[in-house]
Amino acid sequence: MDIKQFLQKVNGLEGSKPSPSHEEAKKSGLKGSEPPPSHEEAKKSGLVLLQDAALIIAALTALTYLFAYSFQKGKREYYGIGDMALSNLDINAILDSISDVSTLIFYVIIIYFFARLIVKVMAIIIKYIGKSIKELPKNENLELDELEALDIKGTANNFIMNYFTNLFFISLVIGCAPYLILGIGESWDDYLGVVAQSLSFVVCIFMVLSFIYIGVVVSEKNFNLLAVIFFKNPITYIMQTFSLMTRIILIATLCIGSAYTFYQYGYTKAVNKKDYMVIQANGKNFLLLDKDANRMLVAPIKKLGKKGEITKRDFQLIEMKLGKNNNFIIKKYEFENGLQVNPDERNVYLRELGRDVQKSKILKGFLPWDFNLLNRYTILWLCYYF
Repeated sequence: MDIKQFLQKVNGLEGSKPSPSHEEAKKSGLKGSEPPPSHEEAKKSGLVLLQDAALIIAALTALTYLFAYSFQKGKREYYGIGDMALSNLDINAILDSISDVSTLIFYVIIIYFFARLIVKVMAIIIKYIGKSIKELPKNENLELDELEALDIKGTANNFIMNYFTNLFFISLVIGCAPYLILGIGESWDDYLGVVAQSLSFVVCIFMVLSFIYIGVVVSEKNFNLLAVIFFKNPITYIMQTFSLMTRIILIATLCIGSAYTFYQYGYTKAVNKKDYMVIQANGKNFLLLDKDANRMLVAPIKKLGKKGEITKRDFQLIEMKLGKNNNFIIKKYEFENGLQVNPDERNVYLRELGRDVQKSKILKGFLPWDFNLLNRYTILWLCYYF
């Protein structure tokens, strides 16, 4: 037997040795040697997973009802029938709300992908001119568990891409939100346009201050600034870092803010609505605002033309029972220039606010820069890091 055959025989004997027991593997520190979960543990894990799924479904259902109610509330407030509406928030109303809100959600998704596309194009251009980004620098003061809590993985390029994508996305939302949600901001000469640009400027200032605050907190705790700013998942970071009470406050604030946004969007959808059901009864024209199984809530309209007009102080109920003295005709009518409801409290408030903003010398000097303000900050950050 030569040396080669002897070595093959020895290797074969070593490979045929029985695997160590769980206790021996545990003592030796071998990985992957944990015993399989028992039937009770698997059953308990399945119950926990089922409970989590039930909680998620319940939370999504509650949020759907909240946002649908806020949207319908905004539509009714435009007509002034918030306290006297006949219809309930049933499945049909929820589906109608989702259908109307889907346009806003679609715009937000398009804005996000546009922001991501722009940032990727900028990254390609920067890479083309010969500049590269090294791995995320390590900081001795930042411990391993803190890195894991922040979900720090990959190169600094990924974090910078995510960071500037979110920053650019938020800047676009700030610039477009007043027009999409409030329906204002089309013209610089319009007072409402001034208000829209003012809102964008205020939010931009708030974001800059928030980044300064993050920098102060980071410097006090001796954390790596890049590791904190360029964390991969902000939701995970918030859930793992902040206390339970802080998380509850943040979630409640987010829900209330979202509900108010849907309320204003519902109001705007009612302002821009052009197709209505008109009821002709007793020689008069009435605008159908709401109905249930037996009654219709209507408002008298003076004449049918390109622009309709009703008042919030004049409503009537019509019983849907045909008789000799209760005949009516229902037909669909389109107001080309929309429907004017008097008084329009939100329009009056925004116009007064716009006049006050125009009178302010401090804000007036900043207004021409507001929409591109955050984008200029984005360019400065890109030039600094790249």
